[in-house]
Amino acid sequence: MKNKLKNLLPTPKKAELRDGVFTASSIPAKLETAESLARYLFGGAIDTESTAKPLFTLSLSDCGGNGAYVIDIDEKIAVTATDEAGAMSALQTLKSISTPADSGLLFPCCHIEDAPYKPVRGVHLYLPPVYMIDEFFTLLDTLASMKYNTIILEIGGCVQLDRHPEINMAWLKFCHEAHDYPTGPQGIQGSEAYWKDSTHVEISGGGLISKADLRRIVDHCRLLGLNLVPELQSLSHAYYLTLAHPEIAERPHERWPDHYCPSNDKSYKLYFEVAEEILEVIEPTHVHIGHDEVRVLGECPLCRKKSGHELLAGDINRLYDFYNARGIKIMMWGEMVQNFTSWKGMPTGGVEHNHVDKYGRIYHLPTTYEAAHMIPKDILMFDWYYSMADGTQDEFREKGFTEIYGNFRGSQIANWDKRSKSPNVIGGEVSTWCIPSEYEIGFNGWFYELAFSAKVLWQDDFCDEKRMEFSRIAEEYMPTLMEKLSGKRAFDGTADTLGQMSVKTGEKKNITYRYGTIDKAVADEIVSGGLTPLEEGEKLTLDGEADKLVFFHAVNGQPKDRLTTWAFMDKRPRVPAKYAVDYDDGMVKTVLVEFAMAEHGGVAVGDKHSTDKYVRPDAYGNMLNDIDDANVVNEEKLTLSPMYSPVDNWRAAAIYSCRFAEFDTPDGIRTVYSCEWENPYPGHKITGVRFVNEPFSPLEAELYAVAIVQ
Repeated sequence: MKNKLKNLLPTPKKAELRDGVFTASSIPAKLETAESLARYLFGGAIDTESTAKPLFTLSLSDCGGNGAYVIDIDEKIAVTATDEAGAMSALQTLKSISTPADSGLLFPCCHIEDAPYKPVRGVHLYLPPVYMIDEFFTLLDTLASMKYNTIILEIGGCVQLDRHPEINMAWLKFCHEAHDYPTGPQGIQGSEAYWKDSTHVEISGGGLISKADLRRIVDHCRLLGLNLVPELQSLSHAYYLTLAHPEIAERPHERWPDHYCPSNDKSYKLYFEVAEEILEVIEPTHVHIGHDEVRVLGECPLCRKKSGHELLAGDINRLYDFYNARGIKIMMWGEMVQNFTSWKGMPTGGVEHNHVDKYGRIYHLPTTYEAAHMIPKDILMFDWYYSMADGTQDEFREKGFTEIYGNFRGSQIANWDKRSKSPNVIGGEVSTWCIPSEYEIGFNGWFYELAFSAKVLWQDDFCDEKRMEFSRIAEEYMPTLMEKLSGKRAFDGTADTLGQMSVKTGEKKNITYRYGTIDKAVADEIVSGGLTPLEEGEKLTLDGEADKLVFFHAVNGQPKDRLTTWAFMDKRPRVPAKYAVDYDDGMVKTVLVEFAMAEHGGVAVGDKHSTDKYVRPDAYGNMLNDIDDANVVNEEKLTLSPMYSPVDNWRAAAIYSCRFAEFDTPDGIRTVYSCEWENPYPGHKITGVRFVNEPFSPLEAELYAVAIVQ
């Protein structure tokens, strides 16, 4: 039996493998907690009704702090957990180390001790489209298996409302207009004097979801022990309110107003009525009130004579009182109550903005950071400006606030070992900002980040010196993650899963295998032809039927800019080639080759120059924020970036959908990617694969080998 303890992610504090295997088909169990989750994860293998001596016990006793657990598997499975959270985590670990077999489930005999580093380990997700709810459940299952325990679920105007159906209709109209706008949703953002809030029209796929379906999501989160926090945005990102009721907008003359007026009682009457409908369904312990990207304040006649501090604090306090009266704690994006100098030497946070953009449009935003002293201290701050300076958590601590890092990227944060030890930092939250589908999350590189950040938030040993170690573990976890999400076993990189392989022969070169998720034996066969690419019109010969093919290939370069799905990009420049699969009856099937991630029957590919390195960015290499048209730097106050940047911005996407191998070659480090393709005609014999170049794309694909999956 394969040692599955090596595949556990996050890595437990202590994990010892023993001799032997425990077999579970239908075992008597005594569970003091988390019984519903145990039944969900293990089904009929758990029998709590049996009167026989329990072979599976789960008991509560302090075993090392909140969320801690101990697992002992020998002649029985014994789990001890400090609390219910620890019990949930222990069951997820048991699921991860189990192996299905004809006799039931197999568990390696072992001893595991574990506990989380940070108590809040979150993921920000959009509501899924109705047709994706079952897929969404699988995503939630996978996140829970990586020990995430908090879901921030952005609602927008997508839940069908009984009291305000006009909000739903206005939201649907807005989603259509954003997609149809000449330059897409980002064009709408640039349509006014200020850079408007992100539109987030991907929520629920731009459609509506019923309260009954929302309740299904709530119930599934509770089953998994996930704290579901609805994000009911207020003040900013208020499209869903102001589009239906422009009379409450701070700038009612806009076609797409995004901020409500904080001095208008009607703003709160509407918001509270909408919130009450959502609260009835979710019954949350916490609500996220938004407040990021506040760009419009103090413009209307009701607000003009008030300071930015008054306006922001007044708004937050009204929301706080509403939720506090219902026993609900609030969270919020915290940049508008921050005041610090960024690593580029510039005042940042809720500071005054006076700006004329490149079109001559005047933009003004008043100072707001003093609102921090005018609002309750038990608001949990989401510090997403942590990427702009090294000491943002210290500022929040000095102001009396507890925080988590929002939009967290564990793979990129510098000095985590020092920053995370601030007593007011209780965790982090990875944001996805896309339709929660496997394709979109994968294409945007979030699965790699979710794996990496799960380790950072759970384990207590991450530091800058371990960045590459954590990176390789996250990369190696991608096939396991894909299998959990799709239920399909991906090509695991070993020769055991491959049958016939055809390699393009060429000049012999001194090529040395470095590492990767393609096994060395397979990698050696790929490079036996000298990593010689197939020329257009040439054919790699095969002879046999195949359920799947595996293409071993790479791209010479990559798109200039890192694109994401919310950029609504034209994918044609990312399609460097097509492969023509020839069958013995004369039929030909064309396979689209897509850079980084593929959908609809295509195959993914990555840059052959790619490596997994991270570097500190140059101060002039990135925009300070999206309000400015220019990257302004004060060299007298310049410090090191608080974030590392990946050398290859696309790698995280490519390694999710592909296995890879890195080589030392006479031409430098080269990466080969492998991607599976499911043959739509498995009963027809394949005779070979031909390469067809795509002139529309500036990228050049190189196909080295193709293999049949056994």
